[in-house]
Order: sequence, then C-alpha cells, then structure tokens
Amino acid sequence: MKPKAITTQRTLTIALIVGMLMLSTFTFSATASENALSLSSNSLPYSILALDVPGITEDTQALDSAGIPYTAVTPAQFATVTLSKYDVLFVSWLPSGADPSAFNALIARKTEMATLISQGWGVVANSEWSGSTGVPGTPYGWLPVTITTGGLDTGDAVHVTKTTHPIITGGGPLGGGALNDTLLSSWAASFHNLLTGYTTCQDIAVKSGTTNAVILAITYGSGRIVVTGMDPEWHTIYGSPADKTGPKTMLKNTIDWASGYLEHLFPFTFTGEGQYKYYYSNLGSLADRDKFVMTTTVKLTITVIVADCCIMGDTIGIFYPTSTTLLMSKTSPGIIVGTATFAAGTYTWWVGYVACPGGFPAGYWTWIIATHG
Repeated sequence: MKPKAITTQRTLTIALIVGMLMLSTFTFSATASENALSLSSNSLPYSILALDVPGITEDTQALDSAGIPYTAVTPAQFATVTLSKYDVLFVSWLPSGADPSAFNALIARKTEMATLISQGWGVVANSEWSGSTGVPGTPYGWLPVTITTGGLDTGDAVHVTKTTHPIITGGGPLGGGALNDTLLSSWAASFHNLLTGYTTCQDIAVKSGTTNAVILAITYGSGRIVVTGMDPEWHTIYGSPADKTGPKTMLKNTIDWASGYLEHLFPFTFTGEGQYKYYYSNLGSLADRDKFVMTTTVKLTITVIVADCCIMGDTIGIFYPTSTTLLMSKTSPGIIVGTATFAAGTYTWWVGYVACPGGFPAGYWTWIIATHG
C-alpha cells in the first residue's frame, strides 16, 4: 500500500524518457534518448495567499498553529501583489471594528479576482457581517457571486447538510480529517452571521433547526469559493472549544477544497515564462483520474513530467482527449516527460493509473513548467 500523505524532502533520481508534445495537442513522439534528472519536493503542492487584516492577530496565528504554509500580505501590499502566482486566497473573519482597509483592498481587485477564479483560483472567506458593527454595505460584495447576510447573529449549534462533501470528509494534502456536527458546534459562538441570500451555492452546514447556511461551497467557472459565517481562526487561538480539532480541521478542509485537491481538479494559469506548478496526488483505483486544466495567456513552451511516487512497478498514464483515452503511459521507474510550444488558450488532460501492482492508494508527482514561447 502506498503512503497517503505528501512526502516531504524526498529527492528522486530517475531515468527520463524524453518525448515531444506537438503544438496544441498531446501527441507524443518518443525518442530513444534517456537522461538523468534529480527532482525534489519539499512543500505543500499549492500556494496560499493570506490577506492579513490589520489588528486581527489570530488570522495568521491560526494558520501557523494548524501547520498551514502561506504568504501574508497587508491590504497595501495586496494592491500590487501578483495574484496569479497563488492558488488560494485566504480571507480571515472581519469582526466588529475591523480595519476597513482589507475590505477596500478586495473591492479594488474584484474584477481581476473574478477572472482568476473562473480560471481555477480558490477563495476562502470566513465570517463577515454587515451593519454598524460589521463591514459597511455588502460584506461579500468583492466576490463574483451574490451572497447577502444580515448583522451580527451568533449561535452555537451547527448541522452538516452535505455529509459526503469533500469539505466535510477531508483527506486533502493539509491532513484535515472528517468534520461533523459535534466538531463544528459548541465553540461558544460557533457562527457570527447567517448566509441567507445566495445563488449557485451548496449549503454544506446550517444553523441547526433552520435552512440558514453557515458554510457555503461555490463553484465558479473552474474555480471554487468557500464562504462561511464562522471564525475558526479565533477559536483556534482563543477560547472554546478546548479541543481545537474542529476549528483547525475546518481551516484545513476549506482551503484544501478551494485549491481543487479534494475534487481531483487542478486548474492553473501561466502568464509568462519561469512559472511552474507542482502537484502530488493520491488515486484510489484504476478508474480514478486527476483532471488538469491549463490556461496560457501567451505563447509558451510547456514541459509536463509525471512520475509514480514509490517506484513499485506501477504504470502511470496521461489520458487525452477524454479521461478514458490513454495517450501515453510509463511503468516506474520510468517517467513520462513531454515538451511543446502552446499558443494562448486552454488545454485539458487527465492523469491516472493503467496498472498498479503495488496496490492502492497510489501516489504520483507531476511538474508542469513554463519557459519561453
């Protein structure tokens, strides 16, 4: 059986079978040459940008406590940061009296963020409420979907409505486990506002005895948005519950789902040379597939590398143009590698196992590297 967790600080030296990807296709033309390459992985296979709300210390403290790596920026820095370098935006709760500069910074880049989300970006936005004690106007107005909420409305009893949703079942690279009513309730104010006027969303959890949502999961184009009326940051660092499993797991699972990992969907965008993506994933059967959706905004040369993680004689494959059409496969320790020049556009392919004598779950790495066009 293969390990489920991401392997850190592991270096592989393996033989590469070099192929050629033709322009705008995934047609490989293999050559006979082989080269040695040392490949290492030592971090979370997606990147998180955290908007650090002035005066709210628990936002980044909670991420640290939960072992979640991130890059923090102030509202002023958010105005100029290259958002496309990151995969998930994390926005902490904005409690009573919070500095409005964070909200204003989000509003200023609303249009750009809508485009990024549609192309595969992820967002997690925790409790924000309107009125004299909260954000003026529409607290979630910076998002490309309609979500309305009233003023401060606290409660302690949370009921999970979608027990099979990945946010609830967990199991992503951040290591979050399963959530349930017990873990999400009894925080001495588990939620601070209710989400009542929303469209194109799934309510994942509600205030017990009502249909008023406290956790929403939203698909927008190729991207994902999590909006909650809860404040797991504060409860990870302060107050109840004494057992921090619930708040920490909620942080991990919502971020993992926003990244696409829990849906086996990996959308990303390259805007120039020198950019790359690294992913580690586990698959549970021969029928499982990971879906990769690459958008290039300019002409680029793209190199794709796929390698089975444990060198146990398993056969990994790229599937194109459908998830069941095998384009090319390689049995470990061999790995798949291809390079081609792509015009600006969107391209989709799948990765899965063709044979797995080592047993499931089975993990693999893939590197996608953009160089000059």
